[in-house]
Amino acid sequence: MLCLKSISEINTLLSLLFKVGRISYAHT
Repeated sequence: MLCLKSISEINTLLSLLFKVGRISYAHT
């Protein structure tokens, strides 16, 4: 069972990836 810390870290990574993806898409 995942702890809250790991879940929050995963959410942070996902949000960062989403931001990077949007930036990359905007620059293409």
